[in-house]
Amino acid sequence: MLAASQASGATKTPWLPGIKVAMQLGANPSDEDLQFMQQVGVNYAAVSVDRKDDNVANFVRIKTRIESAGLRVWNIGHDGESQSGRDRVESARAG
Repeated sequence: MLAASQASGATKTPWLPGIKVAMQLGANPSDEDLQFMQQVGVNYAAVSVDRKDDNVANFVRIKTRIESAGLRVWNIGHDGESQSGRDRVESARAG
């Protein structure tokens, strides 16, 4: 990801001190989602992605989309799925 940031000429903006209030978004936030965040004064997004979309290119796309609205990405992560597909299959076989 660092190489992608450097290649795009992205600059690092320092985080401001203090508490960060974030809003949970999906991987494809609408213009209305981003506008709502601006209207209520939430400047940081926590983004959930599916494991199949877990790649650097997608993370850069999401970050670029959110930052184009003047907002910041605080976190990109999975939607709370705690077990891998293989673990779920083996658990089902054991039960």
